[in-house]
Amino acid sequence: MAEWTSEKEFDRSSTVQVPPKNDDTINHQVNITKLSDRQRRIYETIKNGTINDTINDTINAQTLSDALGASVITVKRDLYVLRDMNLIRYVGSNKTGHWEVIN
Repeated sequence: MAEWTSEKEFDRSSTVQVPPKNDDTINHQVNITKLSDRQRRIYETIKNGTINDTINDTINAQTLSDALGASVITVKRDLYVLRDMNLIRYVGSNKTGHWEVIN
């Protein structure tokens, strides 16, 4: 039969060792090589800040969708993958914000 533990055992604080931060430039280069062709094009478009040879401050899913000829849902899915890889971030409000490359 299992023994019940006292409440004091649950109140113990635990310490977590955080590994030292690696050089971001090395991780940045490795992550870019793992991208699909469309994701790489999205990343380069956001990095350069250009869509169809015009500078545009509002690079969002709709403008990327129009430029790349993919659906908005597909572009959003790729943007979230890039965000989860810490390559880009969304800046601003949900309505008027835009995507930026993390330096």
